[in-house]
Amino acid sequence: MNQAQALYHLQTLDLAIAERRARLAEVESQLGVDEQVRAAEQALAAAQAALTPWRNRVRDLELESKSLGEKAAAVEKRLYSGAISNPKELQDMQEEIASLRRRRAKLEDDLLEAMIEVENGQAACDEAVRNVERAQSAWSSGQQDLHREHAQLQQALADLRAQREAALHNISSESLAEYNALRPRKQGQAVAELVENTCKRCGVSQTSIKVQQVRQGHTLVHCDNCGRILVLL
Repeated sequence: MNQAQALYHLQTLDLAIAERRARLAEVESQLGVDEQVRAAEQALAAAQAALTPWRNRVRDLELESKSLGEKAAAVEKRLYSGAISNPKELQDMQEEIASLRRRRAKLEDDLLEAMIEVENGQAACDEAVRNVERAQSAWSSGQQDLHREHAQLQQALADLRAQREAALHNISSESLAEYNALRPRKQGQAVAELVENTCKRCGVSQTSIKVQQVRQGHTLVHCDNCGRILVLL
């Protein structure tokens, strides 16, 4: 293995390390994130908040209806007790009873409407609870998968770093310095394969002299166009 081939092997390892580091960062950013659960919980809270006023209205209407019913019953009892003989007072009491009954009938209509709203609101809350449970279950399962992948990525990185350390033993300090200087300028691709006398990275054909130098492998040879180190595999 000449220096260009050793550098190409090192580049393969460096690219694999960079890829796994990027994925590891993504996984770590997702660990503990529960946006779907949070959204489902917010929807549940909104459904509960919408339901509460209707529940309160049902309670208030039931109390008011009960109060009117009791008041009408009391007036009616007095009306038929025989204790009242004044015609005007008897007529007033009859009108009061009729008025109380009309008001109660209106309250019962309002109560029915409010009870329907409560029923619909409760159904929405029940569905929101199920959505929260589903989101929590999916999140929990996803977290387990992420933790598993996180451990695998860490192990893969440890293995790749060990391979990289071993690969460095085959590379001279001068070659390594040249490789490290090129990498940042070439998006991590400091070494390019020579395929049919052409640089695989930029697609430019090389002179016969350069091709021969690459074949010999005695020194590092650079592409005439992109400047990458050429290697024949």
